Amino acid sequence: MSYCLILSLIALVGAAGPKSASDDLILQFRDGTTGERADAKRSLLREHGKPLPAALQKDLFRIFAQKNLPGEVRVDAMIVLLEANAALAGFEEELRKIAAATSEPVEVRVSAVMGLQIILRNHAGTPEPTNLLFKLLTDQNESAVIRLAVGNALLGNAALREKLIDAVTRIVESGNESFDARSQVMRLIPFTILSTPKKNGSVTSLLMRLSADDAESTHFRVETLNCLAGILVEIEFDSIEMIQTSEQLSRALVKVLADSKTHRRIREAAGQTLGTCPKADSTLVADLNGILISQERFIHPFAAGALGSIGAEAKSSVPHLIRIRNDMQEKKETREAAEKALLAIDPETAGRLGIQGKE
Repeated sequence: MSYCLILSLIALVGAAGPKSASDDLILQFRDGTTGERADAKRSLLREHGKPLPAALQKDLFRIFAQKNLPGEVRVDAMIVLLEANAALAGFEEELRKIAAATSEPVEVRVSAVMGLQIILRNHAGTPEPTNLLFKLLTDQNESAVIRLAVGNALLGNAALREKLIDAVTRIVESGNESFDARSQVMRLIPFTILSTPKKNGSVTSLLMRLSADDAESTHFRVETLNCLAGILVEIEFDSIEMIQTSEQLSRALVKVLADSKTHRRIREAAGQTLGTCPKADSTLVADLNGILISQERFIHPFAAGALGSIGAEAKSSVPHLIRIRNDMQEKKETREAAEKALLAIDPETAGRLGIQGKE
């Protein structure tokens, strides 16, 4: 071997430098077992802190972007980047490509969407990821899982929530969308509605209409009622207008609850949603009394709860509530619901019966 060649080889080795412990950890993360990968992750975060050095961020992102690696390895690489507060804006273009690529595994695409979510959160107003995410959300050919992940990513940017709630309600309302897409995307509504209060009325009306539509499947009608309950739990009923909304919804829900021709699951969901209304309409007392004397015991606790929310105006219900409270064939929770309603409607009578409120 010539002297010049030896010098060239020595120069190359010197330029490359010795392999570092970090290099070993990256290899262990990429090629190791699940346990070894977890150990490498812990070591990387412990030894290098947050955020990770730029070189390690690039190494991990290369693993995430490498198509020939197992999906779980790639997802784990993104998880480390997220936990390490990585500067993902530098990888935005590649993240957009992976998120949009239907050839990629779903879990990898979801991870790319999570990366874009961080970019949106840290760089509000960035147009490219925003445009892509809305395109994926509204694409009927996309999987429901991707669309839900995209919706969650868009939730992170408060400035986009009004546009998001409009897109979500169009999907939920559309008869051309799949059941999976409609029900998955509907889960976003309770989270978006809080920051778009002027949409409360239209969204709750839409959900109530869908829940009462016989053309919809039982499962979907139950989903809409559960979503409505999620909204009612979060809304602040601190104005006359919102109390009126509660009363309006209670009228529709009691109608569903009392209809013996409607599927039991739908009626139970309507009853549970009714329980989230802070105040039922006082004009419903007679209807609710009719439910209390019904032979269908499963609807009794829902009616008792609604009567309790009405308060003293439901005094005509007291005899029915006493009967249910004393009926040992009723379930314990039904008797307790009757006692709670008696305390709210007629505390004096409740006291004579030995019913005490919880302190």
